[in-house]
Amino acid sequence: MEEYIKEMSPETRIIIDRLKRMQIGDIVTYADLSAVCGKKIAGQTFNLATARRFLVKHNHMVFEVVRNVGLKRLNDNELATSASDKFVEKSRRHAKRSAQKMACIESYQNLSPAAQLAHTIKISFFGAIAYMARKGQLEKASQSVGGRSGELPINETLKAFSKE
Repeated sequence: MEEYIKEMSPETRIIIDRLKRMQIGDIVTYADLSAVCGKKIAGQTFNLATARRFLVKHNHMVFEVVRNVGLKRLNDNELATSASDKFVEKSRRHAKRSAQKMACIESYQNLSPAAQLAHTIKISFFGAIAYMARKGQLEKASQSVGGRSGELPINETLKAFSKE
């Protein structure tokens, strides 16, 4: 076994070892994971979530939930398309909710200057993320990026989204 986080439970380490053996495209069932670690694994348990985060960070392995079945190890095309669409949608929802909460300030004028600045920057940030994560905006940005590969520098990314 590799070096794991000291606080990681034995069940999480066992799940990591089981998932590391998977090939791209393989599916592991919740029943299999439960049998291997001796604990019921169904859906999103903290052991499974920790194992998935560990494998992304340390092994570059990404798994997607197959509803009521288990986990599938994604191939590059799945990661670049359908899985990343889910990540973008989740980011958009989170940004919208965060901006809605930030808008609940009752009296902006009663905030200290530092709090006003923090509020303005953060609500603008969440608004920008929600805006950029809309499907139409992603399609517009993809047209201006056309033919490029890899990750764009931040300035070019912002330009791609700012073109109307």
